[in-house]
Amino acid sequence: MAREFGPGTWRYVNLTLGGETLKYVFNSKLKDSLKTEFGQTDVTSQFNVQGAVLTPRRPKPARASKRFPDGFEGSYCSSDKIRALKADGYTITRPKLATFNQTDLSRVLYVNINGVKYAWRRPRNQGGEVDLTALGVEIATDQTDLVFGADFPKPAQAKIPLQSQGTYRSFVDNSKVDGATLDQAAATAGWSLARPQEISQDAFLGRTIGA
Repeated sequence: MAREFGPGTWRYVNLTLGGETLKYVFNSKLKDSLKTEFGQTDVTSQFNVQGAVLTPRRPKPARASKRFPDGFEGSYCSSDKIRALKADGYTITRPKLATFNQTDLSRVLYVNINGVKYAWRRPRNQGGEVDLTALGVEIATDQTDLVFGADFPKPAQAKIPLQSQGTYRSFVDNSKVDGATLDQAAATAGWSLARPQEISQDAFLGRTIGA
């Protein structure tokens, strides 16, 4: 039978994306005897969070699946294991990449954090676009390695009051914030910190093996 029950094990696979490699972290139900074949590595207390993403909406790695005499096995696999798994009779589903387009109603923005391009779609501001240069925010163009909706890392958020529009919020590039302090250019531009970034190993472990 398929392995659908039980708490699972926090592991990661390597996902090659736009010339970069992300560590895609998820709760795996794959049996231990197959984890090497799938390229799955257990998360430990020494885990390096650089380049790690926790269960984002996009992208998602390829999945490999195969029926055995005693049941069905399937899970995410590392990019460098796809060819060998296919040769061994596994069915492979393609990775689900974060495709996007800019529209008249919204735009896709991103910031850099922990070696990850953390992206989001933002409705266009009816009162005119807010200058996000001081926060290090980039407008997505032809990037193929954007990450949407990850539970980790989480960029800092900053806010600024807009006349007759209330408060505008945005994520912040990690180079523009240090803990609870925005850099001087952002502060001079009128921004204040609304939420600090979540990038530490302790924060990651608190969401996974330490939860």
